[in-house]
Amino acid sequence: MDVTDEGLRRAFEEFGQVVEAAVERDAATGYSRRFGFVEMSTPAEASAAVDALHRRDLDGRTLTVNEVRTRSGRCSKGIPNVGPTLSPIVQR
Repeated sequence: MDVTDEGLRRAFEEFGQVVEAAVERDAATGYSRRFGFVEMSTPAEASAAVDALHRRDLDGRTLTVNEVRTRSGRCSKGIPNVGPTLSPIVQR
């Protein structure tokens, strides 16, 4: 079973306000690319979620959760990275 955007959001909402949660999908097939991103409203909430959800099971998948780190200070969407509020989720 694949993790959905809503399932990802619900899991992270236990730790604070989720600004955005999205499972990345293949454009051609629509299938999950087995990773996603969650943006939390504060760095403290993001850190709490990372600590609690790393290696936790979600919908039959073990999550690898860590903070996005970029070299340029910008995330992939070109938005300024203001701190550790973005957390990628990798489904294993």
